[in-house]
Amino acid sequence: MNSYFVLIIPIALIIDLLVGDPFGMVHPIVLVGKLISFIRKKLGKPNKIKGFILLFLVLFISIGSANLLLIITSKISMSIYYGLCLYFIYALMATGCMGTECKRIQGYLELSDIDNARKYTGYLVSRDTSIMEEKDLIRSVVETTSENTIDGALAPLFYCIIGAILGYPVEFILGYKVINTLDSMVGYITEPYKEIGYASAKLDDIVNFIPARIGSIFMFLAGIVFGYDYKQGFNTFLKDRKKHKSPNSAHPESVVAGLLNIKIGGNDVYFDKVVEKPYINEMGNKVQLDDIRKTYKIMVGSEMILALIGIIIMGVLI
Repeated sequence: MNSYFVLIIPIALIIDLLVGDPFGMVHPIVLVGKLISFIRKKLGKPNKIKGFILLFLVLFISIGSANLLLIITSKISMSIYYGLCLYFIYALMATGCMGTECKRIQGYLELSDIDNARKYTGYLVSRDTSIMEEKDLIRSVVETTSENTIDGALAPLFYCIIGAILGYPVEFILGYKVINTLDSMVGYITEPYKEIGYASAKLDDIVNFIPARIGSIFMFLAGIVFGYDYKQGFNTFLKDRKKHKSPNSAHPESVVAGLLNIKIGGNDVYFDKVVEKPYINEMGNKVQLDDIRKTYKIMVGSEMILALIGIIIMGVLI
């Protein structure tokens, strides 16, 4: 039965790239976000213990509900079951959505519409974009696209492939996305999230540890395919991959910065507080508008490489 996922997973990836987010339909992450907000509100004044309770409850309810739904549909019809699996996997991938937002922001910047560029960049990043100039907006989009190559594309696919081999592809990819969504919503290093988000942030670091490292290799390979500066990409990765406080974020960012030979990083404002961040590829060139498109190409290329390897492995093991 699991062998069907050798076809279902690539079909889901293609739909994601062509369609993007399933607007107008029930999105699993929208429901997860509402669940997080509801439980967080019910827990009252935040602290670290309540952060662990929040993490456990959201994971248990989300994965348990999805598993129960899949069991019920498999009893009714295997066609419905596989269709639901396809929808879950497609909806939980974020590559197509990221592409839409990158093109939108790049389009506004090409028209010198700085207000809309700031507005839509603000939807992608947690930093304050209201006073950013063009170069900072470009840098922010490049950085978040680099990070999301792991969080939104490679890590979900990685866990989906592992789940398919073990017989639980939806549960694995959903579990990863729940952790990632918790980190996005409460896992900040500043108040009021510092205590309540501690557990979610730490678990997000753990589940991204392997994907960030092997994913960076796939990003590097994609850069070679597209003819980018692989020597600088390799050197920058070796030199700057540990520069962030996060154990994972600088890995994909350093690959992209090197491949495109651009300078990224530096201070940003989060929730009215300046957060100091080191530069990555400090001697690189200033970011250019087309670097947004190139970064997204690396995202798509690395996803295709992982998908191909994953399909081969699944074909052998299941």
